[in-house]
Amino acid sequence: MATPVQRQYQLLKAENPEALLFFQLGDFYEMFHEDAQLVSRLLGLTLTARHRGTESEMPMCGMPRRSVQAYLEQLVELGYRVAVADQYPLEDGSIGRKITRVVSPGATVEGGTLQPDTNTYLAAITRQEEKNSVIFGLAITDLSTGEFQTALFHDEIAFLDELWKRNPREILIASDLFEDKDWCKKLPQCLQTPRKSLNVKQSEHILIDHFLVKNLDKFGLDHLSVLLQVAAAVLKFLQDTQKTDLKHIRT
Repeated sequence: MATPVQRQYQLLKAENPEALLFFQLGDFYEMFHEDAQLVSRLLGLTLTARHRGTESEMPMCGMPRRSVQAYLEQLVELGYRVAVADQYPLEDGSIGRKITRVVSPGATVEGGTLQPDTNTYLAAITRQEEKNSVIFGLAITDLSTGEFQTALFHDEIAFLDELWKRNPREILIASDLFEDKDWCKKLPQCLQTPRKSLNVKQSEHILIDHFLVKNLDKFGLDHLSVLLQVAAAVLKFLQDTQKTDLKHIRT
């Protein structure tokens, strides 16, 4: 039977299945199961087990809270996404835990992962058939600076050329497009993150709510569904992962 701590871990891991989970236990952050096995190999941490010899046994490894930043930066540099679960007191005196941030290569403000003369770009892309042609949408942002741009392409070579020039650390891709493995091989080598496509109405709401405007006329996106979708995909991803104010992204 799972313990209360194990149940908390399982719920938080299920919320973030694609991320390594740093789970706070007092003055330490712990990883369990496959996360522990992977992180112990990547970072040279000792692999142990919780509840050893019982039906609740879990492979585990960890590090002190005071040292977590260095390990977090190493994993992001290696191309991994990390969800950080911090603990907080509940009214009944027990301890609860919640995800306070998700750090990934394209969405990081960790000092050790940023280079002063190089942008850390997160990109969102999509591809749509339009009559007898194909169009490509690109949105790109640097979370550390607030830079946020979109572009529409009618030519695949021009689209790929721009994407490679930007050299993103992470690319958000519509789930159906992500299934086209041969096409995805043309993309820059970085973390590729499939995301469920947003429809136009959802995209408009996300952008209007973020920019605090009545409509999107001044951005030139109001009649370009491809750009609406990739722009909203970037903002939605940052809202889901950073769990903090994004007011510095304003133009």
